[in-house]
Amino acid sequence: MPRTFRLTIRTPDENIFDEEVISVRLISERGTMTILAKHASLTASVLFSPIYIKTEKGEEEFMARRGILYISNEENKAVLLCLTVEQKLEMSYITAEEYLKFIENKLARGENVSEYQLIHLKTEKMAVEKQVEEYRKLKTPR
Repeated sequence: MPRTFRLTIRTPDENIFDEEVISVRLISERGTMTILAKHASLTASVLFSPIYIKTEKGEEEFMARRGILYISNEENKAVLLCLTVEQKLEMSYITAEEYLKFIENKLARGENVSEYQLIHLKTEKMAVEKQVEEYRKLKTPR
């Protein structure tokens, strides 16, 4: 059985990632998923999720917003098509602020959100609030 599979991450503007990987972990509407080589075929939606990628060279982390994940067992590949994707290290203050507003809006409306997603959004909100706070500290002159 193969140890790796092909992962492609695309936005409408560009290919973000296209390599052989060992595993991918992300959060879809079905919950947290870890994808390995020869994973069962499926299609899932991704609202806003960290993406943890493990390759032979190391690990990479991205943040994805509003996407569709397609996994093909036959082709041993996964494709994630997203509105936006940023490498987590490159995530900006503006992106964090937008994400926080997105989370707050989802929590306020509560529509089409499973119990699992609600728990995840509350946890993510706390993490992003801390991230925004850190960005503000960096921007504030001392």
